[in-house]
Amino acid sequence: MNKPEPSCGPVLHGTLVAPCADVVAAAYTACFGFRVVADAAIDAAQAAAWGLPATEGLRMLTMSTASGAASWLRVIEVPDCATPEPLRRHGWIALEVNVRDVDSLAEVLRAPGSPFRIIGQPAFLEISDKIRAMQVVGPAGEVLYLTEVRAPVPPFELPLDPVDPVDRLFIPVLSAPRRTQAARVYEELAGRTALCVETRITVLNGAFGRPQDSRYPIAVLQLAGNALVEIDEVADAGPAVPNACGLPSGIAMVSLAVPPGTSPGLRRGDAGEWIELLPAQAG
Repeated sequence: MNKPEPSCGPVLHGTLVAPCADVVAAAYTACFGFRVVADAAIDAAQAAAWGLPATEGLRMLTMSTASGAASWLRVIEVPDCATPEPLRRHGWIALEVNVRDVDSLAEVLRAPGSPFRIIGQPAFLEISDKIRAMQVVGPAGEVLYLTEVRAPVPPFELPLDPVDPVDRLFIPVLSAPRRTQAARVYEELAGRTALCVETRITVLNGAFGRPQDSRYPIAVLQLAGNALVEIDEVADAGPAVPNACGLPSGIAMVSLAVPPGTSPGLRRGDAGEWIELLPAQAG
């Protein structure tokens, strides 16, 4: 019997907190072809919906992919915020983005003066030779996993035909002290059980100075819309420190589509992460 469709997904937004939204926008425009589709102050209604009144009046910029098919990147400008040290905290640590040709993109990002720093060269994943990915750090201290999916990888449902060279956000990556506890909120939302495995994560080994063959317990949960959530159990990480607005710097929030009957709004996960739940028709 086929499994029922997940009741949560896809991933709608990844939201960064950065000292200068224009710097982030310039990087994503120059290297990925993204474009700004909204640029305005957060109003009182949005701040109230989040339960974060101190965000009112902050500038929030939204960017789409080159074609405009997906508008998933948001940047909240907090001028005095510090850029986080990549990967070394609990909460959202990476955004995995579907790309058409990771090796060609790597050539662009290796150019002198690139605003993205490569921390993992293109390579096939340990779990599948059908997935080739690289890892970079962006101007807000965010880590992006730039991933080319070349063929189906059962049991997962992954995006295979990106519209744009740098396309949708399809896997937010969470660092948590306990993967099974952190997974519960997403299992509840999706109506599915996470798959728990152990795998080598090279960029985490580099961030914490661990041997390159070190392995981590992870949980992976399928969402609707060819999206997933990945939860890495990282004992060495510390909590994310919030700014005065209530959100941490770097990757501050991930937005998921939820069906009717699920209360929208902002909630906290077990690792201290912010999860925005939005009606499924929102984009």
